[in-house]
Amino acid sequence: MRRLQLVTFIALAVMCIPQIGSAAPGRQDGQILFFSQHGGEDEIWVMDADGSNKRNLTRHDGAKITDLDPAWSPDGSEIAYVSDASGSRQIWRMNADGSDQRQLFAAPGQNRYPNWTADGGSIVFQSRSHGNFEIFIARTDGSGLTNLTNHPSRDWSPATSPHGKKIAFTSERDGNGHLYVRAGDGTLQRITNGSGYDYFADWSPRGNKIVFSRDDSSGETDLYLVHADGSGETRLTNTPGVLEFFPAFSPDGGKVAYSSCT
Repeated sequence: MRRLQLVTFIALAVMCIPQIGSAAPGRQDGQILFFSQHGGEDEIWVMDADGSNKRNLTRHDGAKITDLDPAWSPDGSEIAYVSDASGSRQIWRMNADGSDQRQLFAAPGQNRYPNWTADGGSIVFQSRSHGNFEIFIARTDGSGLTNLTNHPSRDWSPATSPHGKKIAFTSERDGNGHLYVRAGDGTLQRITNGSGYDYFADWSPRGNKIVFSRDDSSGETDLYLVHADGSGETRLTNTPGVLEFFPAFSPDGGKVAYSSCT
């Protein structure tokens, strides 16, 4: 039931938000990356933090190519994203101005939510193959492809820490969707414990806090904040009838960008 509920909410968000998806402040100038449906196609855009200077980075002029889930590289010079231009949803990269678009590597299954590691040398992402969602990592040249979770439950929506080798992700291994943090040595710590379904995590620039979306038992979706060790959980929004997704910290950690669906 919880899985069906989550899929329903995400589908509703796609239908009712003109600019859907992954708001991702990444560079010190505070620009925001997001994907938006334009002319029937999902494409990658960038804009200034005040909403001005919007620019389409992946326009395909009617080719019906889907581009999703953009993420800044650690130095802000490149963008990783998902595209089905090669026939299936694979991880691509481009320069920050949209030039030099190319597939990074081929991974099995349908892939989503790429995140760079802190050193910029690898990509962590979600892949669905053989009917299950798992968290993978690969070097940007495609070498070292590794399943990091390898569990029969659904593991998805990864977010890499800005320092070190930690990864926050959603797992259903306890029967519900909660946030876990995977350390570099592979150990796992569950950091949320509520009755809701927690997903779309994003780390603060200092790496000490995580913002995320929670679908509660009443069907509301709001934003929450928790310390990286699982303490100090705080509700950030309480907006009945409004769904809030894809939260992302500003470069100074003082604000959160997100997508909202009424």
